[in-house]
Amino acid sequence: MLAASTSSVESITQFVTVLILFIAVLAVTYLVTRYIGGLQRGQTRGNNIEVIETVRIGQNQCVEIVRVADRYLAVGIGKEEVTMLAELDKTSVNLPEEGSGVMQSFKEILNRKKNDDNTP
Repeated sequence: MLAASTSSVESITQFVTVLILFIAVLAVTYLVTRYIGGLQRGQTRGNNIEVIETVRIGQNQCVEIVRVADRYLAVGIGKEEVTMLAELDKTSVNLPEEGSGVMQSFKEILNRKKNDDNTP
């Protein structure tokens, strides 16, 4: 009878240990992902280069409108090359309005959706 209760205590101890290790691994994974995301976000934040619009025209091909400093360029991107197609006038480029939904964070979209659902 004593051996059965000892085995049960050992099983519970093992289960709790595995659960704690699992939670620790999840926490470390979350923190590392946030850290790497922050590094990548910091590398892509700049004031001189911005992708305005992207249109896919094939499996490995797209056309992008890119702002470089105060110039707007149409760029063709293929599997192994990038080609400048044309330089565009600022007046011919339809720029997205601030707060129009372009490049909003998930948190902003979720909050807006929650507010829409709460209104009758």
